[in-house]
Amino acid sequence: RAGMTTRLKCGVVGALLVFGCARRPSAPVGVGVNVPKAQGPAAEVPAAPAEQTCFEPAAKGERSGVGGVVHCEVAASRSYCVAESATRKPVIVQLGATGALVETSIPARTEHVAQESASSLRFLTDGKPPRWFTVDLSNPDLPEVSAAVEVPGLEHAGALKAFASDGARALVGRYLIDYATKPTRYYGETALYSVHDGKRIGAVVPLTAWSGVCRRGTCLAVASGEGVAAPFEVLKIGDAGFERLGQLDRNCGGFVQWVDGERWIIARPLKAGIELVAVDFGSPRLVRKRVSLTAECPEIRHAVFAGRSGVVLRTADRGSVFVPLSSQLAAGAPEALPRSDSSERSFAPLLHGALMVEQTIGGGMRHSPTDSRGIRRYYRTWSFDGRAELLRAGAGARSWKSAGSIGLPHSGEDGEFSYGFRAHPLVRPGFAAVFVDDRPGGESEVLVVGRPCRRSVQSDR
Repeated sequence: RAGMTTRLKCGVVGALLVFGCARRPSAPVGVGVNVPKAQGPAAEVPAAPAEQTCFEPAAKGERSGVGGVVHCEVAASRSYCVAESATRKPVIVQLGATGALVETSIPARTEHVAQESASSLRFLTDGKPPRWFTVDLSNPDLPEVSAAVEVPGLEHAGALKAFASDGARALVGRYLIDYATKPTRYYGETALYSVHDGKRIGAVVPLTAWSGVCRRGTCLAVASGEGVAAPFEVLKIGDAGFERLGQLDRNCGGFVQWVDGERWIIARPLKAGIELVAVDFGSPRLVRKRVSLTAECPEIRHAVFAGRSGVVLRTADRGSVFVPLSSQLAAGAPEALPRSDSSERSFAPLLHGALMVEQTIGGGMRHSPTDSRGIRRYYRTWSFDGRAELLRAGAGARSWKSAGSIGLPHSGEDGEFSYGFRAHPLVRPGFAAVFVDDRPGGESEVLVVGRPCRRSVQSDR
């Protein structure tokens, strides 16, 4: 595994999801208060797959040449991941009708993906010049990929953070650092662009948008001003300019966001619970609600369990709960999840539950002995442990329990000269799987942990 090709984006703090640069391990969701993560586009709440999934106790991993995943999301009831093929060609991958991994060629590998509608994705590459292209998921098993179009008007300095689009306008937010000034200047800019010709619409907003969503000609964003301690602000951005709708304080750090019907919802952790912020697309007006919980500054992640949208909160003692949230910000009672010692958890929706992927990724640096010239050679080390579980509702619907659990391929392994492995959940109606990602042409594996139910197999209901 010496000389493994590394991946993820250059000069950008983020996890989801670019090309030809070193991969960095992502921090847990909700951690970090100085430079926030690029949150990616606001995804629609995915519909629960319309076919029941049952645990596959004899699941075995299948080797895949695909690797270098930079972005995954659920659209049209299926998971799609952006990666590279064994021959280092950019692809999106998904589970096919038999549960096998299916590749579709795309013009470029990029993490900047905007969900324009329930069945359309727009991809932006941050090259010189930038290009964008679309993937039509009207037939989700046969994605239609457009040609890449150059958009020279989007070429600017700085790291690309927010990217959102409604098919007519696109929002682009960038973060810049000027080391030439004393003290160092941290600032950014955000603007709208025409999807038709790539030209800028209106004036530049002197703030860094970290996430956003666009609908019917109006874009909403979470942004911050100059300086690493600047507060988050919720903005409405249109052709004629922008409007500040409210602030999010950063005393705990982190936030998650999603679209539910005609609302954009933001959730952030507090010292004693969470704050929910919603903006309606029809008449942008910011609505706030606080949910009191005993957790202090919990890690937070958006998830969908059995068709219900909400957040998973994780506390310092490794306990986790799912809090269902309606589009009207009504919070249900917390529902306990199985305890775990893993450092990361991710989820994907199933008809009667969810697929949960747990993983602990370790890494560090070592060096060779000092040679006669006084030189040491430094190299990376890695370790990987992971499990997958199908979750179903427990007694009284106030908890979730395991309907089957299995270790992931390469779990328990460690090595040198690379970042090792990272696991991504994959779903489609009836199927649940985990893609354990390595470099392109490396040792990636797909483990199908759930298949369409038969009478002889345990149900996830």
